[in-house]
Amino acid sequence: MPGPMGGPHGRGASQKPRDVGKTFARLLGYLKLHKLRLFVITVGLFVSAGAGVAGTYMLKPIINDIGGMLNGQSTDLTTFFSYLGALAAIYLIGALTSYVVNRMIVTVSTDAGSRACGYVYKA
Repeated sequence: MPGPMGGPHGRGASQKPRDVGKTFARLLGYLKLHKLRLFVITVGLFVSAGAGVAGTYMLKPIINDIGGMLNGQSTDLTTFFSYLGALAAIYLIGALTSYVVNRMIVTVSTDAGSRACGYVYKA
C-alpha cells in the first residue's frame, strides 16, 4: 500500500538538498579518501580507451596484408601473425584494464556510499 507521499511506506521521491554546495563538498570529502584509486581509475580509463583506438587502427594493416595475400602480392605469413599477435595483446591490455577500472569504481562507490550513510565496513 503506497504511503501518503506516493512511495512505498511513506518514502517519497528524494528532495533537493538545502545547500547543494555543502552537500557536494561533503561527497567530495568521502572521495578524498580514495585519491590513489581515483588516479588509477583515470589512468586506466585512458589506457582502455587508447587500447580500443589502437586496436581499431591495427585492423587496417591486417586487412591490407590479407588483401595482398589474396591477390598474390605477398605470401609472407610472419608479418600477418605478428600483426595478429599485436592486435591480441592490445585488446587483452584493454580488457584487463577495463576490468580493473570497473572493479575499482565499484569499490570506491560502495565505500563512499556506505560512508555517506554513516556505515563503515571494516574487514
